[in-house]
Amino acid sequence: MSCVNRIKTRRIFLVLFTALMLAHCSNLLPDGDDLRSKNANGILTVGQTAPEFALPVTDGATLTLATALSGKSGVVIYFTMWCPVCTSHTDEVVQAIMPAYPNARYVLVDYVSASIGEAATLKTFGGYDSTGIVVALDRSQSFMNTYGATMAYVVIIDSTGKIRMIEVYKRQKMEQILGVL
Repeated sequence: MSCVNRIKTRRIFLVLFTALMLAHCSNLLPDGDDLRSKNANGILTVGQTAPEFALPVTDGATLTLATALSGKSGVVIYFTMWCPVCTSHTDEVVQAIMPAYPNARYVLVDYVSASIGEAATLKTFGGYDSTGIVVALDRSQSFMNTYGATMAYVVIIDSTGKIRMIEVYKRQKMEQILGVL
């Protein structure tokens, strides 16, 4: 086969492969729609009072808003899928934010694991066992949906129960809010 024919064959293969991928993986091309906005009723917003919750945690206990805030100036909740993006954010929280703002409680909410045991394994695998960070499981994703959150979202609740932040991870904004708690 000549060089020109090989190039044409590769181009045809590439075009067919791309068409196949686009047909079966349409979610690879975001359409700009915010899916959370379609279910906006009941989603909490900044300034509202956070409702009580009960989530299982990897140490066998149950995390509630009251226990999360007990003796702390606030609670930082981070929604994780244990992907590289979430892990890099968590590493930054553990290495930079937690030492600078030790009077807050830090909670990772795993909303993809099938069990609390799996979440515990991922916490250990991530190297977070000795960090003081709490890992809770939201298997039904109802807690996540209450805040209209998704991967890499941060919720900060102050000691009075008021929501101070609900948005994608932003270190500077987190530090600004934690600095006044």
